[in-house]
Amino acid sequence: MTKISRTIPNLTNLIADIEEHAESRVKYENAPYVVEVILPCLCSYLSYWWSMGPEKVKQITEPQITNVTSNHMNSVLGNVLKLINNNIDAMEAPWMKRIA
Repeated sequence: MTKISRTIPNLTNLIADIEEHAESRVKYENAPYVVEVILPCLCSYLSYWWSMGPEKVKQITEPQITNVTSNHMNSVLGNVLKLINNNIDAMEAPWMKRIA
């Protein structure tokens, strides 16, 4: 398990990568992995992990297994909107339809 955990990216770093990409106004073509891989993975899993995190009302018997908060989710959403805004003039941008 220790070997596997070293290869799994840190949530904070992934969100920072998305934010850096959005803030730098880099076009999709320069870093497609952010939009095609990182962003869909985070969007798919954040809501699930949030439901297991500290902000979700839970019974005392359920252990907290993650630290995902609404701040993480809000940050990703804000950056998605920035990415869309940065690429709104792109003629071919099917990725925007997928993440919308």
